[in-house]
Amino acid sequence: MANNYLGHEERVKFYENYLNRSKEWQFFVDLIQEKFEINDINSFDEFLTQKPIISKVFSYFVNIVECTPN
Repeated sequence: MANNYLGHEERVKFYENYLNRSKEWQFFVDLIQEKFEINDINSFDEFLTQKPIISKVFSYFVNIVECTPN
């Protein structure tokens, strides 16, 4: 069920992986696909409607990239 939100336990698991510099993120990709509903964007108004959701998801992935060692 897409509710565009991660629960407490899901966020804890994310940050545990983040702090451990995990390379196993497939569970998180699957979770994002399950929990977030991101629709096609065909206009600027639709973009403005979707922007908070997209920004939230994007910030999680930015954190993943930043914690991945080179």
